[in-house]
Amino acid sequence: MFPYFLEIMALIAGGFVIFVIWSATRTKWPIRIKVEGSQVTKHVGLPASKAGSIVRFFTDELSSTSQFMVYATRGPSGALQTRFTGTLDSGTKQRVRNYLISVL
Repeated sequence: MFPYFLEIMALIAGGFVIFVIWSATRTKWPIRIKVEGSQVTKHVGLPASKAGSIVRFFTDELSSTSQFMVYATRGPSGALQTRFTGTLDSGTKQRVRNYLISVL
């Protein structure tokens, strides 16, 4: 046998465990929109053709003074799933959800 066979196998097994934990806990929300006040400060995963209209929706039509994040993804059935962090009332969340469904 190789002189360091067990050590090498332990490193490979450890790397595999770290990969499994990383892939299980990484973000599964490909669309992320960060809003601070009435400005979109960051957006990730939006189609280039739709990004301008979505940013305009958040800056012009949505009157919010709080900071929040919008996460969106497509589920297995193709339905848009959304999640929000920050201080938003349920009516504003529904408005954002409806707009994203209609645009994306």
